[in-house]
Amino acid sequence: MDASTRTASASLSLPSASASEDLVKPSLYQAILQGFIAHPAAVIFFLSVNSLCMGLLGYWRAAGVALVVLAGADLVAQCLYRRWIQARIDETSRWPMTRLGLLVFVRNSIAIAGLLYVALADPAPVATGTLFVMITASIVVTITQACFSARVLAMAIAPQMAALLAALLAKYGAAQGSSALLLFACLALVLWMVAVGAEKARDGFIAAQAEKDDMIRTLEAARDAARRGEQAKATFLATMSHEIRTPMNGVLGMAQILKNSRLGRAQASQVDTLIQSGEFLMAILNDILDLSKIEAGQMEASPEASDLPALLQHLAAFWSPRAIDKGVAFVVEADPDLPRYVMLDPVRVRQILFNLVGNALKFTPEGQVKVTAASRPLDDGRAEIHIAVSDTGVGIASDALPFLFNRFSQVDDSNARKFGGTGLGLAISKQLAELMEGRIWVESEPGKGSTFHVILPLATAETPAAVEMAQVAAPSPQTVGAGTLSVLAVDDNPVNLSVVTHLLQAIGLEVATASGGQEALSLLAERAFDLVLMDIQMPGMTGPEVVELMQAAPGPNRATPVIALTADAMTGGHDRYRTQGFAGYVTKPIQPDSLLAAISLATAEADASVAAA
Repeated sequence: MDASTRTASASLSLPSASASEDLVKPSLYQAILQGFIAHPAAVIFFLSVNSLCMGLLGYWRAAGVALVVLAGADLVAQCLYRRWIQARIDETSRWPMTRLGLLVFVRNSIAIAGLLYVALADPAPVATGTLFVMITASIVVTITQACFSARVLAMAIAPQMAALLAALLAKYGAAQGSSALLLFACLALVLWMVAVGAEKARDGFIAAQAEKDDMIRTLEAARDAARRGEQAKATFLATMSHEIRTPMNGVLGMAQILKNSRLGRAQASQVDTLIQSGEFLMAILNDILDLSKIEAGQMEASPEASDLPALLQHLAAFWSPRAIDKGVAFVVEADPDLPRYVMLDPVRVRQILFNLVGNALKFTPEGQVKVTAASRPLDDGRAEIHIAVSDTGVGIASDALPFLFNRFSQVDDSNARKFGGTGLGLAISKQLAELMEGRIWVESEPGKGSTFHVILPLATAETPAAVEMAQVAAPSPQTVGAGTLSVLAVDDNPVNLSVVTHLLQAIGLEVATASGGQEALSLLAERAFDLVLMDIQMPGMTGPEVVELMQAAPGPNRATPVIALTADAMTGGHDRYRTQGFAGYVTKPIQPDSLLAAISLATAEADASVAAA
């Protein structure tokens, strides 16, 4: 093979078996060299055994000479091994492997010379047996050191094979040694096959490793691209959530304020339509955000001690007026043995039930929608809560049931056009139920209605202190505004600030406003407030930064509770805002009931902390 061909072959990442001798990869060369580098103790042990065998056969002088010469040869060889393993080599050159083979050939020739001399000089069979044992041990060691290079292996075992052949011929002669000569040829053939097989195994391993490395790099690149895509998607959705919720807060907030003013019947109906349309738009946005959080693995359940009967009562209070408007009966029945306080995520359970009840009312033109709740004890001490939502609506065909909980799934296109919806509600409900270790399924018959079942294994709980405080301070305009609280509202958006101001003033609270973080800090340093409502995303200084500075400063508001006003529905959460120093949070668009509940709970907790101090 000429130099140009070797150069071209060297550029390939997967060398063929035929080109393995011409391709000297530094890693392979160094690996073989590393196999020949021995610990000094091992070298001393081998030299001692070799010399001792010669001495015990009666050749102590020859043993001494062999010990000195072999020690010198091993010292030189070990030094060269260590020097070569650090040197850079020509990857296309055959010389490094050849040089290594020659060095091992010389060293092994010196090592076997003494024993061969004894075997030839001593007619006793024990001398030949000793030579045979030492040659066998040396060949085994050499195979483990140089099996990945046929050239090095052949040159390394050549002295042992030659010594064995010479001893056999000397002992038995050419005529009687024919069988021994045949045995020698077979042994040489076996060793050659071992070397060739090792080379093929080496090349196969290198090829498999290269393929594995390529696959790993491809998978890592795909993983990184997917992560960047998910991050870009999450950032985009968080930004769009903020950008959509901020103006919707103004639209719905002003519509709520307008609804509470003196309006004619026609105007009130128009405002109700405006509010319902805005809430429907926000429901679609929430579904999309929830789906994105589920896909990104960011959806988490936050169980807390919750009043289960109260949750069902809230369900009835919310949906009964809508059912009456449609001419459909709405019934909620709870088993008397239903545990009152259980550990659940009230937001996620409410979301599941609202999806199911909303769908039931949407697909039930007449008749009734019924919600039943029952429980049974589990072996682990928890209670299995079984909530069923049944209706007398249009029902669902059996062939559509397997796909009902798929994303963007509708029973059929005509229903999608007639009843509307994104087809995300049931898919999200299923994911949420599974997130809480539960399950959801449906039983339905066309023309007779449907029943959706939700099973949730929940631990029972005692009445929590937060629930007691919330009961003492019921979230109503009368109780919240009874003490004429002084509130500072901070938001860089003038529309949002106007909405919050009108909502707070409508319940009799004294309101001061600030349009940025620095202005808020100035007001907080001048006078004391009972409560602060703080926007999260503000230019110049964010809400958490303002809260951190407020609580660190020696002013009159270090312990004043702060409620976060956020348009970010992707990364928010009770625990997250608690760790940032907030007493609670309200998601935009701000709903009056949510704002009142957050204010009630925050002030109740603040009063309890003062009383405890």
